[in-house]
Amino acid sequence: MRDVASALARPPVYLGIALVIAAAFLPGVLATKWVHLLILTYIITVAAISWNLIGGFGGQISLGNSVFFGLTGYSIGILMVTFELPYIVAFAVGMVLTVMAALVIGYPSFKLTGHYFALATITVVEGMRFLARYFRDFTGGERGFSLVPATVTGDPLLNLSQTGHYRLALGLLVVAFLMSVWFRYSKIGYYMMAIRDDQVAASSLGIDVPRYKMYTWLLCAVLTGLAGAMYATYIQYLDPQYMFSVNQSVLYAITPVIGGAGTLLGPIIGTFLVFPMQHMAITEFGGAYGSATYMVYGALLIVLIVYAPDGVLPKLRFIGEWVNRHAPRRAPAESEASSTESPPDP
Repeated sequence: MRDVASALARPPVYLGIALVIAAAFLPGVLATKWVHLLILTYIITVAAISWNLIGGFGGQISLGNSVFFGLTGYSIGILMVTFELPYIVAFAVGMVLTVMAALVIGYPSFKLTGHYFALATITVVEGMRFLARYFRDFTGGERGFSLVPATVTGDPLLNLSQTGHYRLALGLLVVAFLMSVWFRYSKIGYYMMAIRDDQVAASSLGIDVPRYKMYTWLLCAVLTGLAGAMYATYIQYLDPQYMFSVNQSVLYAITPVIGGAGTLLGPIIGTFLVFPMQHMAITEFGGAYGSATYMVYGALLIVLIVYAPDGVLPKLRFIGEWVNRHAPRRAPAESEASSTESPPDP
């Protein structure tokens, strides 16, 4: 309990908790379209956090994570609409299928390294998109798949208000971040960072490289699958061009890189910088100004990458240092203070 109290007394921790609590009430003051943008941003941030586990901490560049996003979403939709299963059953089956897919993809792919691994994951995404279009009797093919018929069952998650979906997405983001914190300071996290820095050296020290890569890959698949489930629950329409998109997989990868790959806050900062900009470019200006909007969007990305090649987070460390200097903190208890005093000279 003392460790928990000490952690909660740190300014970054209690200010972060206050920020989450304040964010939970934003739907009451923001217009509907901004709440919609925040929900989508939270979902993409979860996918970016999951990519950061395997790509940022582990150094395994995957460009196929949308497979897990789409597979969970389609599984929930098909099982609820076609087979009329309750949401909780469809969700559980979808997550099991996602984990099984991660095992099938990961086992042969982790025998590859570097850009060969990235190319293999791209192939899987393209293959899944082809299958989703080919089996149109189940998936709707290019027309997409609607979950709206399942709402007549009165499932509470499908019939949530926008505020309910917002808080569900925010809660999912908090859970994903806490899992990332656990991973970063766990044994598997340290092992993956050692593998990232020098795989041969890590193996020579006795680290079972394939085993810990697979553990991280499965955790990455589960988190990305949760993001896909949240998207299907909120949007209730599945388009194979989006759900199994290489562009989306690149987005999940590029946002942690821009924010700071291999850091806890990098995926969050990167997604909040990039995704709203991309979303606004498509929805607000895409039709009227077409390619010019994408040129501005691309130019801003180039500026971000040139200005901060190691990610934006190192450029913002002065904010954390200022907070640590000026934010109030709990005075150490007498017992803690005495324990930190230097022992008397013999």
